Amino acid sequence: MGNIKKLRASIHTTEEHLEYTGLSLEDIQDESKYLGKCFGTKYPRMFPLKITTNDIDRIINTARILRKIEICDGFKRHLIQYDKNNIEDHLFTAKTACWFLDKGYKVILEPELESHEGGNPDLFVERNKKEHFVVECKNIDISAFFQIDKKKKIADIVYEKVPTCDQLDIYLSEEVTIQEITEFFDNSELVSKIHKLSASNSETRLVINEKMEIATLRKPPIIGKEEDFLTVTMGMMLEDNVSKQRLPGFAFIRGGRAIGVYGPLPNYGRKWDNKRRKSKKQAISGYPMVVIVNGDNVLGDPQLHQEYFDNVWLTERNSQCSGVGLIHFVTKDGDSELEYFENTKAEYPFQL
Repeated sequence: MGNIKKLRASIHTTEEHLEYTGLSLEDIQDESKYLGKCFGTKYPRMFPLKITTNDIDRIINTARILRKIEICDGFKRHLIQYDKNNIEDHLFTAKTACWFLDKGYKVILEPELESHEGGNPDLFVERNKKEHFVVECKNIDISAFFQIDKKKKIADIVYEKVPTCDQLDIYLSEEVTIQEITEFFDNSELVSKIHKLSASNSETRLVINEKMEIATLRKPPIIGKEEDFLTVTMGMMLEDNVSKQRLPGFAFIRGGRAIGVYGPLPNYGRKWDNKRRKSKKQAISGYPMVVIVNGDNVLGDPQLHQEYFDNVWLTERNSQCSGVGLIHFVTKDGDSELEYFENTKAEYPFQL
């Protein structure tokens, strides 16, 4: 591993946070030193030297993941791949390697298989000493789906036009313009209807038009001045319990009031095409190739994703791919989950 001769990091946090996380200052120091040894001179470009409370989780989690895979062949080759612009992509590869290790598989990172034709997959995995396959890991950048500036403008309009202590959530099924939102809530009849429904029901859901619905959740009266309350913005993913559709959005808390703006459903067509094309180049002759996607970053409609896999990805035309897996690290019970779809028409069909 690399080395920084003089890594001087300072830690600025609170006793309350340390007590809440069960960490000590020594724990944080040890893990930051470990990352310094891993990344050498790249460390200051990837992690702060002035560590605050907001940085601690990232440092601790990254170090713990890397410690788990340092036993793997190719660990140094894996570390070389990191820079400040792709940390999450390669960290997802590391987490995927951890998942295979936990299942009892043997993993080689950034394998060098010079005797075989093909690309450079992320992992080479051995199962039961006789089965070998390569893994290409695909993280998905979902930042463009959240559009914080636009969603905040929508929340500001609702905050101004619909004065109420109740929680209001806006669900968009299609893109809307700020002008449209303004016109909706300039309608006094609509605002009056929202107030009446909220007053007579603890929870309501009102269809505004084909593009938008608004839900209300009754809250107790707000006592105090607006400036007495914290202003908070939280990025969120909402998952429907029945359809499993996942909407990106934000909850804005201001003046004691909560207003959420979510949707519309993202279109993953281009993202799937891009990931599929790139993964084809990483296949290696003679081995099954499994593509593992970060399921935590797969939003939208799972039925549409399944249709894409069935009609485009898991086909004879894409025979290099033996299967696609969506791995979820963030789950209700805390255990990782894998959804796997086999390509029965692949050159090397493979069931994971």
